Amino acid sequence: MPQSREAVRLEPGPTCVQQARRWAAAVCRDMEREDLLDAAELGVSELVTNALLHATEPVTVRVRGTRAHPASRSPTAPASRRASRPPSPSRARTTTSSASC
Repeated sequence: MPQSREAVRLEPGPTCVQQARRWAAAVCRDMEREDLLDAAELGVSELVTNALLHATEPVTVRVRGTRAHPASRSPTAPASRRASRPPSPSRARTTTSSASC
């Protein structure tokens, strides 16, 4: 069974993140990887939220293997910023890292 899926295109709006979570859950079920369902929903929620805040529209999300890849058509790369304090461990980063194969 192929583990890559076609990208989903998400238009900004009040249900965009919810649509992304539902899509990620459906992909996990389709791949028979329900063990990754919670991590996929959380990770995709975080990625899509950040894309909506910092990227140009529309946002696309693609699954390759068990990793999600958000994308934007922005010609500008994201700018690095220095944190004003040391970063705290991110639940999404930790969960996504532990769930990806």
